[in-house]
Amino acid sequence: MVSFNELEIFLGFFVFTNKGRPLIAKDFRPNKDADDFSPKQIFSLLQSAFDLSQGLKEEKIDPGQIFYVDFSSMRIAGILRSEGLFALITSASASLLDIEFKLRTLMTLFLGSFSYKFGRKSIRITSKEKKEFDGAILTVMAGESRYMGESMKQAVDAILVKWMKNEEAIQGVCISSFTGAVIVNRMDSKILPAAVRAIRGAFAAHLEQPVFFLAVSGVSNIFVYILGEGLLLLVDANPKIAPSAAITTIESKITDIKQLII
Repeated sequence: MVSFNELEIFLGFFVFTNKGRPLIAKDFRPNKDADDFSPKQIFSLLQSAFDLSQGLKEEKIDPGQIFYVDFSSMRIAGILRSEGLFALITSASASLLDIEFKLRTLMTLFLGSFSYKFGRKSIRITSKEKKEFDGAILTVMAGESRYMGESMKQAVDAILVKWMKNEEAIQGVCISSFTGAVIVNRMDSKILPAAVRAIRGAFAAHLEQPVFFLAVSGVSNIFVYILGEGLLLLVDANPKIAPSAAITTIESKITDIKQLII
């Protein structure tokens, strides 16, 4: 079930072209007036804030940096990139850490799904594509885990156990949602918290590639992979194995999981 308490805090996600045309406009605001912060106004507010900052030496906003327009009851967060403007509307009570995590997560998912379109003269996201992307937006905005039935969990768990048994490079592994909720786990409880922190680190580092790496004081090398909509693969790799060799091993195995869950 979608958490509507979360949707009372995280109120909308928008993607605009650099000229202000909305590509994605998912609005959860209750009883919203048609003229109250329309997508056009949201774009104008954020673009104006970005442009204004360019003349301020100490407060200049760089492309890719998150910035905010605050009101008494709500906040609009934005990230401007060469591909366009990404925006999140939240209540004033939302934490900055959660805002950045959700906005960067959605931005990463969007670019992963549609970046191939940006080389075209006119970017179009079809109604079917928008509807398919709605699931990712709801998963991240509402903070819920992607559902996985018991039979699928058992099948995935069997694959993870096989990896650990047969591959020296893999010490532990788990499947997690983008919000950090563990769905299937075969990772040591002492390493798991660092792995979950790696999820946050991945998106704070503007993750756009399918892998993020974190070394944990000689005990473990943690790799985070985007499996698909709403799901991550976290691997606790043997630090005695070179990271490049561990990546080769892990990537040769990922298809086993993707064929099952996607």
